[in-house]
Amino acid sequence: MKVGQHLSLLGYDEQMPDIQIERYHAMIHPDDLPYVYDAEINMYRFLSDKGAQKKRYKLVYDYRVRGKTGEYVRFLHQMVIYALDRQDNAWLMLILSDVLSAFPEEELPRRFIIDMTDNSICMFNGEHGVVRDLVTPREREILVLISQGLQSDAIADRLCISVHTVNNHRQNILMKTRTKHIAQAIFYLRCIGVM
Repeated sequence: MKVGQHLSLLGYDEQMPDIQIERYHAMIHPDDLPYVYDAEINMYRFLSDKGAQKKRYKLVYDYRVRGKTGEYVRFLHQMVIYALDRQDNAWLMLILSDVLSAFPEEELPRRFIIDMTDNSICMFNGEHGVVRDLVTPREREILVLISQGLQSDAIADRLCISVHTVNNHRQNILMKTRTKHIAQAIFYLRCIGVM
């Protein structure tokens, strides 16, 4: 989504000279605002002793924001340190926001700190039953084959496993990503850079 469309969705005028953070935070769903603050505070604490390694981690979380129509829209927010100063402090950060339109409004926010070198989850992994890796290598393999258009029986033949095992993996993926169907799961995992 382009910046102009993003601003328009939230009811901002593109010609506004600046976006006040207080106004934006007031638009975040009241149940989600503590998650947003807690995620960012805990990211800074987690990274405080990482030195030059800070650049290998990214914070990923989603939350609901009230749009100009009054309905809540789910945003996926990603933060990664792009450059450090000489004292290894964050000097430049890349922040990406995207709309997750296919996710139900009533879902609670999700949040992860991901080690981008191996896609493992370093923090908040105890929430919502998520383990060290959001998806296992086998689940990732199955997702790749699904995204290539293969059905469960063809995947089972290709990987020399039963159709039942493939379907169990599919259900586990849906549970871990808290999505309703596999296309949503693939989209979400691609958005956060795990797939």
